[in-house]
Amino acid sequence: MRASWAYSIVLILATTHVRAGAAGPLSLTERGAPTPSFTLLGDLPGGAFMSRATAVSADGSTVVGYSTSTALNPAGSDEAFRWKDGQLLGLGGGSAMSGLYSRAVGVNETGSTVILNTLVFGLERALLWQDGVMSTAFSELSTAAGMATTGNYAVKSWLGAGVQSYIRSDFQTVQIPILPGGDHQGFGVQVSAISSNGWSAIGKSDSAGNVIQSFRWKAGIGTTPIGFLPGCTNNEVTAISGDGDLVVGYCTPDMGVGQLFRWTPATGIQPFVDGIGAAAMSDDGSVMVGGNWIWDPEQGARELMPLLSSWGVDLTGIFILHATDISASGNVIVGNAEHVDGRIQAFRLVVPEPASAILLAPMLMMLRRGAKDRRATKR
Repeated sequence: MRASWAYSIVLILATTHVRAGAAGPLSLTERGAPTPSFTLLGDLPGGAFMSRATAVSADGSTVVGYSTSTALNPAGSDEAFRWKDGQLLGLGGGSAMSGLYSRAVGVNETGSTVILNTLVFGLERALLWQDGVMSTAFSELSTAAGMATTGNYAVKSWLGAGVQSYIRSDFQTVQIPILPGGDHQGFGVQVSAISSNGWSAIGKSDSAGNVIQSFRWKAGIGTTPIGFLPGCTNNEVTAISGDGDLVVGYCTPDMGVGQLFRWTPATGIQPFVDGIGAAAMSDDGSVMVGGNWIWDPEQGARELMPLLSSWGVDLTGIFILHATDISASGNVIVGNAEHVDGRIQAFRLVVPEPASAILLAPMLMMLRRGAKDRRATKR
């Protein structure tokens, strides 16, 4: 049964050609459909052509990011956007608190709530956009780091006693404790991402001896240092699983080549052999993306553009892709396409079930090789 099902998927995908840059709602694929699709999201009116995707909702239906427009600044500046059902909507300009620029950095599961950052009277501030209404997400001197499926969001603040970070939900605000011996007046605690369940986060913290360390925070457990690989003196955590129990990143030694790592509570920090510099992962950690790379445990690291080409996606005019986020199930990837003419444009890629799509290219090769062998036998 498995071989027959996989063979059908290969035949469908092998005969499907998808045109990049289709306008409006996706016409070929949504979740559960057997064919891949690639959509360029366009940009907002005014200013130079540019859009960048920063996050995708857990169900893959909504993309957020920012685009050049003239809504906030007549000379042109970044404006946060939400893309949903084929429509690119600018989120700034309707409120005095929108400032001179805005950049969306996270979205809840349904796309009804977006977290974004702006600059108001010279002060950084995190804002919430909820069904068309803008409100303050935190105090001035704050920057949001992302939003969970539930609508919980992570934010760091410079207001008050040094640099602190928080997880905020509809009913409470939880401060992320600094690592032992750390000083809030120095580096403090700087959160960089939140898990999709809303109750784990990663970032960096000051610690004893003025050592800056990466951490994983989890509700009910607290702030845990990631540690260092041998020879490394600096760690950067870049992605976290849905439950917060898998973290990946890279470490930088004083001399030599940096190393990728993965961390779990059970194993601690370990080299991420054949991994990638992941910007995001599916909830279960089985698919990771970052830059022009995609990774899964069966096939390891592979370049994204050749893989898309093998699926029949037409990437004419695109120089390189930079994946920035992935949906909870791993079947919707968003990021930025750099065109050969220098334009940068947000994209949304919908693939079949992650495992079948990632295995597509080697399966195609096997089928083709088998066909050649059969022809040779007949001769």
